[in-house]
Amino acid sequence: QAALEAMPFVYLRADAVIHIDRDFTPLVNEKTFAVKADLLRRSKVGIRQIGNFIQVAGTPDGQDAVQENDIIVSVNGEDVQSLEHASNLLKEGSDVIVQKAPYGVRNEVSAGRRGWIFLERFCSMAKVAMLKYDDDKKNVVFSNNPAVLQEIFAGGARLRG
Repeated sequence: QAALEAMPFVYLRADAVIHIDRDFTPLVNEKTFAVKADLLRRSKVGIRQIGNFIQVAGTPDGQDAVQENDIIVSVNGEDVQSLEHASNLLKEGSDVIVQKAPYGVRNEVSAGRRGWIFLERFCSMAKVAMLKYDDDKKNVVFSNNPAVLQEIFAGGARLRG
Protein backbone atom coordinates (compact mmCIF):
# COMPACT_ATOMS: atom_id res chain seq x y z
CA GLN A 1 0.00 0.00 0.00
CA ALA A 2 2.79 2.43 0.90
CA ALA A 3 4.60 1.74 -2.39
CA LEU A 4 1.43 2.38 -4.36
CA GLU A 5 0.87 5.70 -2.57
CA ALA A 6 4.48 6.81 -3.17
CA MET A 7 4.59 5.75 -6.82
CA PRO A 8 3.23 8.95 -8.45
CA PHE A 9 5.63 11.06 -6.38
CA VAL A 10 8.62 8.91 -7.32
CA TYR A 11 7.83 8.54 -11.01
CA LEU A 12 6.61 12.06 -11.73
CA ARG A 13 9.31 13.90 -9.81
CA ALA A 14 12.28 11.77 -10.81
CA ASP A 15 14.63 13.27 -13.40
CA ALA A 16 14.50 10.09 -15.48
CA VAL A 17 12.83 6.69 -15.42
CA ILE A 18 14.37 3.48 -16.75
CA HIS A 19 12.13 0.61 -17.85
CA ILE A 20 13.99 -2.72 -18.09
CA ASP A 21 12.21 -5.34 -20.16
CA ARG A 22 13.54 -8.90 -20.39
CA ASP A 23 12.50 -12.50 -20.79
CA PHE A 24 12.30 -14.91 -17.88
CA THR A 25 15.31 -17.04 -17.09
CA PRO A 26 15.01 -20.43 -15.39
CA LEU A 27 15.69 -20.45 -11.67
CA VAL A 28 18.65 -22.51 -10.50
CA ASN A 29 16.50 -24.41 -7.99
CA GLU A 30 13.91 -25.63 -10.51
CA LYS A 31 14.91 -29.28 -10.26
CA THR A 32 12.73 -32.34 -9.81
CA PHE A 33 13.20 -35.20 -7.36
CA ALA A 34 11.33 -38.23 -6.07
CA VAL A 35 9.79 -38.69 -2.62
CA LYS A 36 7.49 -41.28 -1.13
CA ALA A 37 3.80 -40.33 -1.00
CA ASP A 38 3.75 -41.61 2.56
CA LEU A 39 5.86 -38.60 3.57
CA LEU A 40 3.08 -36.25 2.44
CA ARG A 41 0.31 -38.39 3.93
CA ARG A 42 2.07 -38.81 7.32
CA SER A 43 2.81 -35.15 7.81
CA LYS A 44 -0.71 -34.13 6.81
CA VAL A 45 0.44 -31.16 4.73
CA GLY A 46 -2.20 -29.86 2.41
CA ILE A 47 -2.08 -29.32 -1.30
CA ARG A 48 -3.53 -26.45 -3.31
CA GLN A 49 -4.10 -25.66 -6.94
CA ILE A 50 -2.59 -22.49 -8.42
CA GLY A 51 -3.50 -22.25 -12.09
CA ASN A 52 -2.55 -25.60 -13.61
CA PHE A 53 -0.11 -26.47 -10.83
CA ILE A 54 -0.61 -28.48 -7.64
CA GLN A 55 1.51 -27.11 -4.80
CA VAL A 56 2.49 -28.48 -1.43
CA ALA A 57 0.81 -26.28 1.18
CA GLY A 58 3.19 -26.57 4.11
CA THR A 59 6.48 -28.27 4.90
CA PRO A 60 6.37 -31.91 5.96
CA ASP A 61 7.90 -32.51 9.41
CA GLY A 62 11.23 -34.26 9.89
CA GLN A 63 12.74 -33.62 6.45
CA ASP A 64 14.01 -30.75 4.36
CA ALA A 65 13.56 -31.94 0.77
CA VAL A 66 9.90 -30.99 0.22
CA GLN A 67 9.08 -27.41 1.12
CA GLU A 68 6.08 -25.08 1.01
CA ASN A 69 5.19 -24.12 -2.59
CA ASP A 70 6.96 -27.10 -4.23
CA ILE A 71 4.96 -28.49 -7.15
CA ILE A 72 3.65 -32.06 -7.34
CA VAL A 73 4.35 -33.15 -10.92
CA SER A 74 3.24 -36.79 -10.89
CA VAL A 75 2.27 -39.71 -8.67
CA ASN A 76 3.29 -43.24 -9.71
CA GLY A 77 4.24 -41.88 -13.14
CA GLU A 78 0.84 -40.29 -13.79
CA ASP A 79 0.87 -36.51 -14.29
CA VAL A 80 -1.45 -34.69 -11.92
CA GLN A 81 -4.25 -32.83 -13.70
CA SER A 82 -6.19 -31.12 -10.92
CA LEU A 83 -6.44 -30.82 -7.15
CA GLU A 84 -9.00 -33.62 -6.98
CA HIS A 85 -6.91 -35.83 -9.26
CA ALA A 86 -3.77 -35.24 -7.16
CA SER A 87 -5.66 -35.95 -3.92
CA ASN A 88 -6.94 -39.27 -5.28
CA LEU A 89 -3.52 -40.31 -6.57
CA LEU A 90 -1.83 -39.45 -3.28
CA LYS A 91 -4.27 -41.58 -1.26
CA GLU A 92 -2.99 -44.80 -2.82
CA GLY A 93 0.22 -43.76 -4.61
CA SER A 94 3.75 -44.49 -3.51
CA ASP A 95 6.16 -42.47 -5.69
CA VAL A 96 5.78 -38.72 -6.10
CA ILE A 97 7.82 -36.48 -8.40
CA VAL A 98 8.18 -32.99 -6.95
CA GLN A 99 9.60 -29.88 -8.58
CA LYS A 100 11.33 -27.29 -6.41
CA ALA A 101 9.48 -23.96 -6.44
CA PRO A 102 10.80 -21.97 -3.45
CA TYR A 103 9.15 -18.77 -4.69
CA GLY A 104 5.89 -20.40 -5.74
CA VAL A 105 4.48 -20.70 -9.23
CA ARG A 106 6.24 -18.43 -11.71
CA ASN A 107 4.10 -15.62 -13.07
CA GLU A 108 4.52 -16.07 -16.82
CA VAL A 109 2.35 -13.13 -17.81
CA SER A 110 4.47 -10.86 -20.01
CA ALA A 111 5.71 -7.66 -18.40
CA GLY A 112 3.55 -5.49 -20.62
CA ARG A 113 0.39 -7.25 -19.41
CA ARG A 114 1.07 -7.01 -15.66
CA GLY A 115 -0.92 -4.43 -13.73
CA TRP A 116 1.96 -3.05 -11.66
CA ILE A 117 4.22 -2.61 -14.68
CA PHE A 118 1.40 -1.04 -16.68
CA LEU A 119 0.98 1.47 -13.85
CA GLU A 120 4.72 2.23 -13.95
CA ARG A 121 4.52 2.77 -17.70
CA PHE A 122 1.39 4.90 -17.34
CA CYS A 123 3.23 7.15 -14.87
CA SER A 124 5.96 7.58 -17.49
CA MET A 125 3.29 8.35 -20.12
CA ALA A 126 1.97 11.10 -17.83
CA LYS A 127 5.52 12.40 -17.37
CA VAL A 128 5.99 12.53 -21.16
CA ALA A 129 2.62 14.25 -21.60
CA MET A 130 3.63 17.02 -19.16
CA LEU A 131 6.87 17.89 -20.95
CA LYS A 132 7.02 21.35 -22.47
CA TYR A 133 8.97 20.13 -25.52
CA ASP A 134 8.23 16.80 -27.20
CA ASP A 135 11.94 16.22 -27.95
CA ASP A 136 12.69 16.09 -24.21
CA LYS A 137 10.97 12.71 -23.90
CA LYS A 138 14.20 10.97 -24.95
CA ASN A 139 15.95 12.54 -21.95
CA VAL A 140 13.48 11.46 -19.27
CA VAL A 141 12.40 7.91 -20.18
CA PHE A 142 14.79 5.11 -21.11
CA SER A 143 14.37 1.42 -21.91
CA ASN A 144 16.39 -1.44 -23.31
CA ASN A 145 13.34 -2.30 -25.44
CA PRO A 146 12.41 0.11 -28.27
CA ALA A 147 8.80 -1.20 -28.25
CA VAL A 148 8.41 -0.17 -24.59
CA LEU A 149 9.67 3.33 -25.39
CA GLN A 150 7.30 3.56 -28.35
CA GLU A 151 4.38 2.49 -26.13
CA ILE A 152 5.25 5.13 -23.51
CA PHE A 153 5.83 7.91 -26.06
CA ALA A 154 2.58 7.11 -27.90
CA GLY A 155 0.67 7.02 -24.61
CA GLY A 156 2.16 10.37 -23.61
CA ALA A 157 1.07 11.85 -26.93
CA ARG A 158 -2.48 10.55 -26.43
CA LEU A 159 -2.62 12.03 -22.92
CA ARG A 160 -1.34 15.38 -24.21
CA GLY A 161 -4.14 15.16 -26.80
